[in-house]
Amino acid sequence: MRMLGRLIVAILLIMPGLIWYRQTGDIGFYFSEGVPDGQLLYVLSKLAGLYALLFVALQIMAALLGYLGTPLAPCKGNSHRLIGIVTLCLAVAHLMLFFTAVSIRQDAPALGMFLPSFVDYYHTRLAFGLFALWGLLVVLVAGVMRAYRKETVTRWLHKLYWVVIALVYLHALAVGTEAQSSAGLLFYGLLGALVAVLMILSLIRSLGRKAGYIQ
Repeated sequence: MRMLGRLIVAILLIMPGLIWYRQTGDIGFYFSEGVPDGQLLYVLSKLAGLYALLFVALQIMAALLGYLGTPLAPCKGNSHRLIGIVTLCLAVAHLMLFFTAVSIRQDAPALGMFLPSFVDYYHTRLAFGLFALWGLLVVLVAGVMRAYRKETVTRWLHKLYWVVIALVYLHALAVGTEAQSSAGLLFYGLLGALVAVLMILSLIRSLGRKAGYIQ
């Protein structure tokens, strides 16, 4: 079962890169003349965003599989922390690459990107991504604090990852070209459906435990 789990994870890790490459094409093109300034950073930002979305989903799936006690569940502790750190790094890289690309293109720091804006549909969806990043920071800090203090507040703050994944999906599916592609919609749609199924099974298990039907 461990080998099967590793195979599934390997396939999941390959998919965002394939989706990105299918939309972006040969990366060498972005080093040629005539390509707009900052375009390479822009497409790399999209790649980081696709992987950030994947790792957010993987983190939740790993937690739910562990709660359900399935053989495919990864070991807790170090794995949980590692996935969380990788997710945050990818999200920050996504933002900073996009910020740098826009700054290069407009020849001035795009500092407004660090503040939410709701002037139109596009900027509102960008704000969802910004809120998701802030949420990831809160979840990470709460997770660290929970390791040292068993306080209810940190436990509930850590559960903000449910809000985070919703915001990330809204952001990605609204403004992400790759996520909006047929392959992207299929892959991330199935991933989201799997998270939803695991969440429902976990809820059923939790209710069963409270009712005394499940040990």
